[in-house]
Amino acid sequence: MAAEIKPAPGVSNDKFSSSRKPILLSKLEGCNDDINVAIIIPKEEGVISVCDDRTVRVWLKRDSGQYWPSVCQYMASGATAMDYHVETRRLFVGLENGSIDEFLLEQDYNRMTAMREYVAHRARITAIVFSAVHGWVMSVSRDKTFQLHCSETGKRLGSYGYGTLFAAHTGSIRSLAWDPEKQLLFSGSFDQTIRVMDIGGGEGVGYELRGHRNKVTALCYARNERVLFSGGEDGVIVCWNMAESRRETTPWKESDTCESCGRPFFWNMRAMMDQRQLGLRQHHCRNCGRALCASCSAQRIPIPPMGFEFEVRVCDPCHTQLKAANQSAMASFHDAKHSIMSMNLDISRRKLLTVGQDRIIKIWDITALLQ
Repeated sequence: MAAEIKPAPGVSNDKFSSSRKPILLSKLEGCNDDINVAIIIPKEEGVISVCDDRTVRVWLKRDSGQYWPSVCQYMASGATAMDYHVETRRLFVGLENGSIDEFLLEQDYNRMTAMREYVAHRARITAIVFSAVHGWVMSVSRDKTFQLHCSETGKRLGSYGYGTLFAAHTGSIRSLAWDPEKQLLFSGSFDQTIRVMDIGGGEGVGYELRGHRNKVTALCYARNERVLFSGGEDGVIVCWNMAESRRETTPWKESDTCESCGRPFFWNMRAMMDQRQLGLRQHHCRNCGRALCASCSAQRIPIPPMGFEFEVRVCDPCHTQLKAANQSAMASFHDAKHSIMSMNLDISRRKLLTVGQDRIIKIWDITALLQ
């Protein structure tokens, strides 16, 4: 039975007071350990999940409206990643021990047959992508390598270490999404931010999206609708409008004194002695980037074009300017009622799947969010 999810009791953030809400369609329960990845089966009322309890489950929707496992395949090690190609019904499962197992699913999804094992990595596999056009199985692992295998012969075609490094985050990057039209790379990090990098422009221009209060763990991008969905350990699904014009993150300036009142910061010993006063802590205006003391940057206001959906520190002149602009929000916030570990988007049917730390899979109708 479908249900509309409302904010949890005690949630006072008015960001949740949106008239457009996702509708909870189904909850899949019964896993005994953490679910690492789950996907909606395209063109079918089904879900595939992989779990730390070594199981690969194929869930099908029954006449009662509930999802029940039609297949429960036990692996040699914990199942940590997967990719499924619907046209050929080939399923690739990455394991904790570094190997990849390939299966062929029957048309009725009631049976899966083991086809091949790839000895790919020396550590836990974190992601797999299958390219049917080239016949490649691509994987990355905690052994810090990228492996490329031929899906027809099982032979390794190449092994690669690190190449170009994007040092855009201060924490580990958990999820990535790609806009092939605009050539934008979205990265979600444990530092609670989403970074948008303009790869196609060739200049590395980027900006931040800040709408989570905890680690960002999942990203899904709807290309035609120009909407980015993000999920985090704060239990919030954020729907970002990427069709709007946004501004690049302002770099922070460095100074030994407040750029507004001229008082010294605590490391500026000479100015402290000359002015005979204690040094102050340095802060920055998020709009102009000036180095300021706390008194000169006491104002707070959201800056949606720069990705700051929550109130951030700004100086008095910027606060006056931004308040006069009367900026509207460029994102909507929705309570998922569980801490999100991963997500999957079926844009053709307007469905979003979330996997929670509570070992529950939820399927949402997101039609209202795309209007």
